[in-house]
Amino acid sequence: MGVGVGILFSSYIHTHTLITSGGLGQKIVPEVHDLPQVYAIYIYCANVKFHETWAKKFRKVRVVCDNDDLYLLPQFAVDVAQANIDWGNALLRQGTRDKAKEKFKLASDKLNNYARNHDSAMDAEIKNKLEECK
Repeated sequence: MGVGVGILFSSYIHTHTLITSGGLGQKIVPEVHDLPQVYAIYIYCANVKFHETWAKKFRKVRVVCDNDDLYLLPQFAVDVAQANIDWGNALLRQGTRDKAKEKFKLASDKLNNYARNHDSAMDAEIKNKLEECK
């Protein structure tokens, strides 16, 4: 597997998601983990067992995997949904109900389309937030 890194997601609060290979991740994760701008880190590698040993020390590492469809994409969808919930909550506090509703709907779509086995508490939270938007 080649060395690679990507900053894929940026939101209104300027947080970023990092997807990296195992080898590069082993070097870069200790350097960026505690930055407040880093929301989540995903390690995509060929040697999962090896990279899990060092990655488990970092709470922002969401998944270490070699199968993007089975592990990476569902976890990424959950994290993107949570970011949209957080964004929607901030919009609600500002009184921008229509925009908040869009974020909660987007969160629901991500969960239901890409994270089949997500925590049902997230669905309940989104349902309650959509009610608040009425």
